[in-house]
Amino acid sequence: MYANPIKRKLTISKVIALVSLALFTLFAANSAFAGWWHKTPEEHAAKMASKITDELDLDKKQEALLKTSVSEVMAKFKELKPKKEGLRSLIREQIQSGKIDKVQVKQTMEQHKQAMSEVMDFGLDKADAFLQSLNPEQRGKLLELADEMKGHGGGHCRGWM
Repeated sequence: MYANPIKRKLTISKVIALVSLALFTLFAANSAFAGWWHKTPEEHAAKMASKITDELDLDKKQEALLKTSVSEVMAKFKELKPKKEGLRSLIREQIQSGKIDKVQVKQTMEQHKQAMSEVMDFGLDKADAFLQSLNPEQRGKLLELADEMKGHGGGHCRGWM
């Protein structure tokens, strides 16, 4: 019989090299896509606004209204961040003390919920103003986009958002 040139003996060093190459490839692929799914709320909003602008063929006035509305709502949400951090520090303090003061925690939570409600009302007013600027054809396209977004599932994967 003659020797098959494809069959080769794998030495320990070759196995280590192959495993190292496989691990390096996985690491490189992970690094290349790092941050792909982890977008900031501002990046999500900008992507959504861009998609709406492209799909609905907005005129300059509508596009300006959308951009200003998105930036104003995002600014309001940014204002809430320090309050949220204050809530976290309160919870940390409660844990460290070994006793939870229900009254204080509930009061702080209610303040946070009230602030969130105000921002939501502000955002809904902005969304309503934008919706009023759309013609019936654009509203139909917006409905299609909403259905497309719904079709991409919830949870971690948020479609084009």
